[in-house]
Amino acid sequence: MSQPRPYGKRVTIVGAGPAGNWAAYQLAKAGYDAHVFEEHAIVGEPFQCTGILTSQLHKFLDITPVLVNTSTIARITTGRSAVDIPMRKENVIIHREEFDRHLGRMAVAAGAAIHTQHRVQETSATHCVVKDIKNQKTFAWRHDYLIGADGPSSTVAKQHGMWCDRQFWFGVQARAKYKNNNVIEFYPNIGTFTWIVPENEEVVRVGLLAEKNGKAIFDRFCKERGITEFLTYQGGVVPRYDPKIVTQKGNVYLVGDAALQVKATTGGGIIQSMIAAEACAEAIMTGKSYERLWRKRMGMDLWLHLKMRDAMDRFSENDWDELIGIFNKPTNKRFLEIHDRDHPKTFFFKLALTEPRLWKYALKIV
Repeated sequence: MSQPRPYGKRVTIVGAGPAGNWAAYQLAKAGYDAHVFEEHAIVGEPFQCTGILTSQLHKFLDITPVLVNTSTIARITTGRSAVDIPMRKENVIIHREEFDRHLGRMAVAAGAAIHTQHRVQETSATHCVVKDIKNQKTFAWRHDYLIGADGPSSTVAKQHGMWCDRQFWFGVQARAKYKNNNVIEFYPNIGTFTWIVPENEEVVRVGLLAEKNGKAIFDRFCKERGITEFLTYQGGVVPRYDPKIVTQKGNVYLVGDAALQVKATTGGGIIQSMIAAEACAEAIMTGKSYERLWRKRMGMDLWLHLKMRDAMDRFSENDWDELIGIFNKPTNKRFLEIHDRDHPKTFFFKLALTEPRLWKYALKIV
């Protein structure tokens, strides 16, 4: 293990996913002695994410090395009705495992260290106990700051009184051979949320979130659509956002899935985790409140996603068909085309003001 830099304080980061590696990159650039501990042997594996993001990802970094595909059409469908929404700014589909490794390489190039096969077992504000899995050795590790980027079941959250009453969805996903026309398909009425995302014209990522019976729903969905040739499977849990979450206690912070910073409408959270990582790094560097920083940047959006999810869970088949009919109106479709779904606060109520039929759905949300 390297010794702390004389001019930089030491930061321990638990978890080498997007949140942890991006925080390490930001802090290492600023001269901090950033160390990321990852229990798995290879950064990015296993992964539990679809890897589809809005074009907002381009604001953070050049994604050329990890880009798999792009798509400019999103189809929202119930199976009975559908609306195709052209997107002015393309959605990007990334190589999910390589994305984590790419961020890790950026962090290391900036001066951070990533320790794979190291499991953080116990943590305090000043020390943690780390197990070197490969060599079967345990050692104490000192730090000035601790960041929990260790996922939905965060050890850091549990050990520092930031767990709260967490709720989860269960995700099932596969890469499969399936001919397609490069349209991203969303099925909001199957499970909690179901998707087909094209990697190319022959291969897709098909998956869903559900509160229960996810595998049975997934199998039925694939059978009905003739998806039978599977290449790989993934699965895991996705946390539901809770606006009451506490994400900072003194010099201990939570970012990303560990902080429940996930869009409740879709379960997506990569961009949100990177926003949180930047806010966390800024808080450490300036002494500002991390809670205030990240909530200012995305708290309202995450709250709206949650309220939209609460309403969506109560929608009937007829509600979905009516909404799809509303969005098929050319003026409404153009409105959705130019707005970023990561930030519903920028468009949701504006759209409701221009489309009176949406008010009954807006009232369910607020």
